Amino acid sequence: GTYSPRGSTECNDCPAGQFDHDGAASTPCQACHPGTYSAAQQTSCGVCPAGQADSDADPSTECVSCEAGTRSAEGVTSCVDCPAGMFDSTGEAANTVCTACVSGQYAAARSTECIDCAAGQYADVVGSGSCTDCVSGQYTGTAGMWECDMCESGRYSAPGSVACAVCDAGRSD
Repeated sequence: GTYSPRGSTECNDCPAGQFDHDGAASTPCQACHPGTYSAAQQTSCGVCPAGQADSDADPSTECVSCEAGTRSAEGVTSCVDCPAGMFDSTGEAANTVCTACVSGQYAAARSTECIDCAAGQYADVVGSGSCTDCVSGQYTGTAGMWECDMCESGRYSAPGSVACAVCDAGRSD
């Protein structure tokens, strides 16, 4: 973790962000790569662990935890948002994985939770970024559904309905 410039009688510490790559005092310290870090007097650079990033691309500063709703792999300089349809299941900083929402729920990008689809809507696939209104002739009166129910004979509904209405006398569905 030290070096000695030519002609010097003293060893100098490798500064933070640099390391003694070969242990020889006669060679200069080398800079750590972005996505890594080191304190002074080090013989190697540490890789930012998954869930953290070298956000300032300065290897002399410590890696920082990703914010809630974001994630990272190891050795990176930035965290990325959990995409729409997925969420940070830890709800905490230093997340490494985003989890898909189950059918009947959705999530916007950078979410820390999935939200049930409102009554009258559904999400029929895992990992939905939004919900879809039930079509005419279908409904759902419950939140968090993955499919809509058909109206019974003699009943009708408009798109996004939470219930079916009885057809007027002389009219049919």
